[in-house]
Amino acid sequence: MNNIFKTRWFKFFLRTIIDWIVLILIIIIIAMVRSCVEPIDINYDPEYMKRQKLEEYMGITEIRTYIDKKYNVKLFYPAFFVADTTGAGTAHFYYSLHYSNVSLKLSVDTNTVNRDVEKAVDHLISNSDSPITCLDKGKDFYLVKGRGGYSGSFLSKCFLVDNNWIEYTLSYKDDYEGVIDRLISLMKEWEPRELSIRKQ
Repeated sequence: MNNIFKTRWFKFFLRTIIDWIVLILIIIIIAMVRSCVEPIDINYDPEYMKRQKLEEYMGITEIRTYIDKKYNVKLFYPAFFVADTTGAGTAHFYYSLHYSNVSLKLSVDTNTVNRDVEKAVDHLISNSDSPITCLDKGKDFYLVKGRGGYSGSFLSKCFLVDNNWIEYTLSYKDDYEGVIDRLISLMKEWEPRELSIRKQ
């Protein structure tokens, strides 16, 4: 009887040890598999991915020229932007389905009140709901920067040509500013009557 008890006790003990060894091995295998598989980022940020993609595209894209034939206005825009050029004196180029992220917009308006550049800048600054800063101006143009819509800014260059205000505006979300340095440089150098855009 004593031998049978010892045998059963030994088998139980042996089974318990084997079960523990198997459990430990399973845990080790699971840990090894998890370390090999890239973890899923629970903080995935689609806006970050859009900015990364835009930065990549901006580094390699061709800068194209669009000509508004009615006013003979020459515009620059990145080749991968969506273009809407259906009306004379208006054009819209934008990145992504949510075009408020980064966009370029042309508008042409007649100078009905005969303002010169100095008066136009004063009027713009004094009648704006948000702060506007004049970055540059000359006898026939001005360049301003200000706050736009939701968490956004704009850079706008405006020329007085044949008594028409020709305005090209770069609008962008604030967190895209560092990604679109190339567009900001082009905007600062833009002149609507130039025949070509200097390569950046």
